[in-house]
Amino acid sequence: MTEQAGIPIQLKIVSTFKHPGTKMTQEYHRATGTMHYRDEKRYLRFEEVTEEVTQTLVKFEGSGGFIRRRGVADMRLEFELGKQTKGHYKMHGHTMPLEVYTNRIIHSVGHDRIEYALFQDKQKMGDYTIDYYYTEGN
Repeated sequence: MTEQAGIPIQLKIVSTFKHPGTKMTQEYHRATGTMHYRDEKRYLRFEEVTEEVTQTLVKFEGSGGFIRRRGVADMRLEFELGKQTKGHYKMHGHTMPLEVYTNRIIHSVGHDRIEYALFQDKQKMGDYTIDYYYTEGN
């Protein structure tokens, strides 16, 4: 399948995380962006605006994918269901290698979910769930 022009979307992003020794936390964000299809893969492209603007690209492909964020800090996390994969976090010229264990990936119309554990130097940093809810249109 060839790449198509981006379809405008409205996104609601729900991030749930629990770090060792802390309570579960949820954060909510809204964004506008585009959805693209290429070679049976779905991409969500959007900008997160908090204190700074961060460009985000999310790729979904069957039982895997990735999240790439570019802004003040750069991050890339790879996902493959049931496997340990590599990732990194870069800020101010320093790179922190990360490992990701993907517990669950769910795809449905208008909703994608990724559940994973994040590790640094083999030490668990926390459990994370990211839900991307999206509808077509501006």
